Amino acid sequence: MKQRKSGLPAGLQIRVPRTPAEREAAFHLRWQILRQPWQQPPGSERDDLDAREDAAFLVIAVDAAGEVRGTGRLHRIDATTGQIRYMAVNPGERGRGTGRAILDALEAEAARWGLNRLVLNAREDVVGFYTRAGYAVSGPAPTLFGAIPHQRMEKSLAKPPEG
Repeated sequence: MKQRKSGLPAGLQIRVPRTPAEREAAFHLRWQILRQPWQQPPGSERDDLDAREDAAFLVIAVDAAGEVRGTGRLHRIDATTGQIRYMAVNPGERGRGTGRAILDALEAEAARWGLNRLVLNAREDVVGFYTRAGYAVSGPAPTLFGAIPHQRMEKSLAKPPEG
């Protein structure tokens, strides 16, 4: 795929889902990437916040044909902290800037919400991705399904003082 200056593959858009079908496609991709390989049932990729569109911010990466190629979600933990969850990128899109563009969109929304810190639980194989994006490991996170080690990571969104 041809790369644009933004780093995204040509024809790929990062945006909120516009239709219920796009939301469902995002959930299906989550399940395929984050749950199916561990024999988890459809539905296990959702939580209570997904049932309320006003409780969380969902973004998708959509190709020119309208196929959802990646997704991620942000929700508020408290007045100053948000959590990123359910980052999933189609294997064919990895290493092309799709995940970073989704992460950038979630961070921009967190800044609009006035949050100054983000946390996430990263699978061991993607800790490097988040480290390159400015996140730091703050300790171990729960092991998912008794088999997938995670690290707790965080990033400050506070702007340095001007001076």
